[in-house]
Amino acid sequence: MKNLNSNMRVEFLADLQEILANYNYAIIKASSPKLYEWSINGDIDLAIGKQDVEKLFLQIQNHHHVSKIKVLKKSFMWQLYIAIKDDSLVALDLIFTFKQKAVFLLNTEELLSNKRQNEFGLSIASQSIENIFISLFYSMNGKNVSEKYVSAFKHLSEENKLKLQDSFNQKVGTNFQQFEFILEAKNNASIIRKKILEKQENKGIQALINKLNYMADSLKDWFQWDGIVITFSGVDGAGKSTIIENIKAKVEKQMRCRTVVIRHRPSLLPIISALQHGKAKAEQMSMQTLPRQGKNKSSISSLIRFAYYYFDYFVGQFYVQLKYVSRGYVVLYDRYYFDFVHDARRSNIDLSKKFTEPFYTFLLKPKLNFFLTAPADLILKRKQELSAETINELTAEYTAHFAKLSKKFSNSKYLVVNNIVLNETIDTIYNEIDQSKNRK
Repeated sequence: MKNLNSNMRVEFLADLQEILANYNYAIIKASSPKLYEWSINGDIDLAIGKQDVEKLFLQIQNHHHVSKIKVLKKSFMWQLYIAIKDDSLVALDLIFTFKQKAVFLLNTEELLSNKRQNEFGLSIASQSIENIFISLFYSMNGKNVSEKYVSAFKHLSEENKLKLQDSFNQKVGTNFQQFEFILEAKNNASIIRKKILEKQENKGIQALINKLNYMADSLKDWFQWDGIVITFSGVDGAGKSTIIENIKAKVEKQMRCRTVVIRHRPSLLPIISALQHGKAKAEQMSMQTLPRQGKNKSSISSLIRFAYYYFDYFVGQFYVQLKYVSRGYVVLYDRYYFDFVHDARRSNIDLSKKFTEPFYTFLLKPKLNFFLTAPADLILKRKQELSAETINELTAEYTAHFAKLSKKFSNSKYLVVNNIVLNETIDTIYNEIDQSKNRK
């Protein structure tokens, strides 16, 4: 398991703080008074002049602990994903203009002129400017301020609440007479947005430039990073849902990658019963029915059902590629096509695996495929839905199939993982994902 709080990471962040001493900068939403104690799950948001961004980037790139940097250059910021030589990670945002999509919010120069230095020598944004930015950001997104900031707002003294209220009104051009408007950003979003759009930076030709820059930034988001598709298979009780939930959280926090979980298939087409009962009722019926309880024995009906779902896989895979993979998402499938080969009864299909197995050839191959297994007695303790005999039979079939696929499709991995100790399973899977992403 990688030590994300490694000495190398700590030393790099300590050196970074020394390097930053030569720049006009300010940390926004500081999670620690010392840079080298920064949370492994937190991005470092750093306001800095545009003229200094490339120079700082080159110094970071040449640091002796840095192995490589992925950089996404946008019209208002550079996002740096810094890989340390021991495989730990630092995510650093170099922000030179504060925007929400195509809308200008705050002037960086003003933020830097109001910065302050804490007791450990770290330059941080003034509390007033930072709170205004947070309020504006949530207002422009039509949401109330996140709970993690609400507590800090509420604990301000009455004097500071009034100062913040006055500063906000002056900055934005509003006339709010109560402090609570900051906490209820969603309710005041239309008023605040109207005032922000009246600013010179959001009018006329500059508004057009802002929109063009936003479009260019969005395109970079789509094509800058390569995503990856990962599938999880296993009998009921193997622990797929728990593993997927933990892997999703770990990938988002430690890799800084967006993730999406897809259940079984792309689902461009609804489940067949939805055609008769409607989507909501069909999903409810599906949840209330135990797996493998379908009574369909008709070959014709099975062929129709299989063709329907296979069409969803075949067409839907391109939708998934375009919407998620091309934009850098980690796509996690909770079950995959392999169920149609070895456990088609789950979908009320009665067809031989000799018929369904070859159709996998025509699908795009996920990069990583995990079959989770465990002793039958342990699986039955978790979920009593299958007999021990069925569990052992399905496990043997999946295992043999994965071994066969490993030899046939060398660009993908088909791995059988014993899910007995949760943390060990999570570490094994996460390390495989990390290696696959780093090889891209």
